[in-house]
Amino acid sequence: MEQKKIRYEWMDLARTLAIVSVVLCHAAESSCKQFNTYVLTEMTFSSRMFLFTCFTIGRTLGVPVFLMITGYLLLDREYSSRDYAVFLKKRCLHLLICTWVWYAIYDVFFVFYMHVPLTPVQIAGDFLFIRPFTAGHAWYMPMILGMYLLLPLVANALHTIDTKLLTIPVIIYAAYAFGYPTLNMLAQFLFGKGLELRFNLGFSGGGYGIFIFLGYAIKKGAFRRIKIPLLAILAILSIVAAGYVQCLAFTKGHAYKLRYVFPTVLIGSLAYTELLSRISHVRFANVFRFLACHAFGVYLSHLLFVRLFENYIIDRDISWPLKIGGVWLVSITLAYLLVWAIGRIPKVGKYILYEK
Repeated sequence: MEQKKIRYEWMDLARTLAIVSVVLCHAAESSCKQFNTYVLTEMTFSSRMFLFTCFTIGRTLGVPVFLMITGYLLLDREYSSRDYAVFLKKRCLHLLICTWVWYAIYDVFFVFYMHVPLTPVQIAGDFLFIRPFTAGHAWYMPMILGMYLLLPLVANALHTIDTKLLTIPVIIYAAYAFGYPTLNMLAQFLFGKGLELRFNLGFSGGGYGIFIFLGYAIKKGAFRRIKIPLLAILAILSIVAAGYVQCLAFTKGHAYKLRYVFPTVLIGSLAYTELLSRISHVRFANVFRFLACHAFGVYLSHLLFVRLFENYIIDRDISWPLKIGGVWLVSITLAYLLVWAIGRIPKVGKYILYEK
C-alpha cells in the first residue's frame, strides 16, 4: 500500500465546497425548525423556494462528495495484512477516539446549554451507537467508521474482479438503495402506507457504499466520455428536480426533507464530482488547501454554533434568506476560527480534529 502521497488541488476545492454546503444545509434546516410545517406555511413562496434550494444544494454537494473522495483515494490500492492492521489503527481507532471525544462535548453542550435531560443510559447509548443522536449530524462518524472497517477488503476485491462484472450488482444495489426510499415516500403520500424492504443492502446500506464506489469509478475514468456541458446540465437539473419535489410535497401537506438516497442526489453529486475532478489547476490552491485541511473539524464543531445563534438570528425581523444566510455565515466562520485555534496546539488538531 506504500504510495507517494499525491495532493489533488481539485480535491481541496471539492472538500471546501462540500463543508460549505453541509453547513448551508444545516443552517436551512435549523432556520425552519427541522422543516416544521407551520413555519413553512408562514413563509412566502420565494422564501420556501430559497429554503428548499439551500437544503437541496447542501444534501447534494456535501456528504456525497466527501464519500466519493473517500472512494477515490482509498479504493484504488491494495492492502496487505500489515496494511490493514495499520489502517485499522491509524484510520479506524483514531476516528473512533475522535468521535467519542466529540460525543462527550455534544452531550455536555446539550445537557448544560440546551437543557436536554439525557440519562446515563442514553449517554452510553450515544457512545455505543445504539440510539438516535441528539446532535443530528453525529450520524456521519459511526457510518464512515463502519465503511472503513470493510473498505480495505472491498479494495482488494476490486483488484481481483473484472470491473465490468461489477456493473450488474452495482445497478441492483443502487436501484434498491435509491429507488426503494423514493417509492416508499410516494406510497406513503398516495396511500398512507409505506412499503417493506426485504432485500439486504449490506455494504451499500443507506446508499453510502454506492457513493464510495462511484468515487473509485471516477478515479478509473468510468465517466470520462460524458461531455462537460451534459455533466453541468445533469448537476443543475438534479438540484432543480429535488427542489421541485420538496415544493410539491409541501403543496400536498407534507414537509419532505430530502434524503441522501433520493435519486437526484446520486445523479447530481456524481455529475458535480466528475466535473470537479477534471480541473487540472485551481487558483488560490493554498487557500483551499487550508480550508480543506480543517473541513472535518468544521463538520464536527459547526452545529454547536448553529444551536448557539439560531434563535437570536431567526427571531430578527428580517427576510428568511437573510436568516438562513446569517446562521450559515456565523456558524461556518466561528467554526473555522475555533478549529484553526485548536489546530495550533501541537498534536491536538491531528488527534481531536482528525486532521491528516
